[in-house]
Amino acid sequence: MSPSEESIAGRLWPDRAKLKRSTRTLARRAGFDITMARNTPFGVRWEDDVAALGKVNLAVDVGANEGQTVNRLLDAFPSVDIVSYEPVSRTYDVLQRRYCHSRQVTCIQAALGAECGHARIVDGADSTQNTLLTAAKPHAPTVVVPVTTLAIEAAEHGWHAIDLLKIDTEGFEVQVLTGALPLLERGAVQFILVECEFIRRPNEPHGCFADIVALLEPLGYRVVAFYTSAVDGQGWVWGDVLFMHATEFHERLSTPNTR
Repeated sequence: MSPSEESIAGRLWPDRAKLKRSTRTLARRAGFDITMARNTPFGVRWEDDVAALGKVNLAVDVGANEGQTVNRLLDAFPSVDIVSYEPVSRTYDVLQRRYCHSRQVTCIQAALGAECGHARIVDGADSTQNTLLTAAKPHAPTVVVPVTTLAIEAAEHGWHAIDLLKIDTEGFEVQVLTGALPLLERGAVQFILVECEFIRRPNEPHGCFADIVALLEPLGYRVVAFYTSAVDGQGWVWGDVLFMHATEFHERLSTPNTR
């Protein structure tokens, strides 16, 4: 706002600061929080953090479920191309129906892991908890699904670089990253958004944060931000973590970006 505009605003709304406080108070009582976008800190919305540091032309969504991440990507990056992997038929059918008419979204019914083959996956009532670690849910129904690797998929589709790799595979995250090593070793993936656990719960598996850092850090990947998803009496249970390849994009990281 220019000085003249501020002067006019001051005459029209002499209690502007009071009005702003009252508006924020009412919003909070209604369950909302009003913050200027430029003042939002890192760690609130991963799509904002990614946009502040780079561009996303190609995103690979591993463990797409019904397209929750797809929606966020399309909203944040209108021209993005998205390849979504979902192995369980019932969930994949929902995903495919939602995006079958989109030129930007390609849906593939397969799981990603450390090697090709087939594996059993939980096919439970809550599709967000389906996992290839079937021992975590010994009484749940399972189905057999095809498994491939990200390195093989990249070669078949001709992806020389991936801007954003999102992994939400209920404890199978390290295996997915292992299958992507040829890409990760040459820094061909710019951002990695991965679901991590900070307290081990064998019956609700997520990727172990310590194991993921141990795998990614020697390859030049650094943590950008944490996104807390679950906290209870034991502390921080699980959440998403955003990594960035620091070697290739060192100039962006050398100047702190707080938006």
